[in-house]
Amino acid sequence: SQGSVHGVYTLPYDIEIAGAFFSRQGPERSAIITLGLPQATAALGRVPTQTQLGVNVITPGTEYGDRLSQFDLRIAKILTFGGAANLRASFDIHNLFNGNSVAREGYGIANYLQPLGLQPGRLMKVSFQFNF
Repeated sequence: SQGSVHGVYTLPYDIEIAGAFFSRQGPERSAIITLGLPQATAALGRVPTQTQLGVNVITPGTEYGDRLSQFDLRIAKILTFGGAANLRASFDIHNLFNGNSVAREGYGIANYLQPLGLQPGRLMKVSFQFNF
């Protein structure tokens, strides 16, 4: 299951604060074992076309890794000029609470559940947008 919540609020003096939170299920887990030709032939009841077969021994959809959750925050100031022109200066922080859930894992015998990728760390960004 997954979900997200987004919101924006304008404070006095044209300061905007915005937040986005999302959470999703972790990666589906597998456990892959390699069968040689004799085991694959016995399991299939015929000679396979490959010399080795990789088989998942976990029922698909039954096991998942850590939940991935992230909170992003933006603070922006709007500066108005004559007419319809304005400048929006923004400061963004992505993954504010620096969650570091495992996004990808190894599923072979040699690297079972070894982290291969983590949720990106905290990232900060300053940006400017000129509207006219």
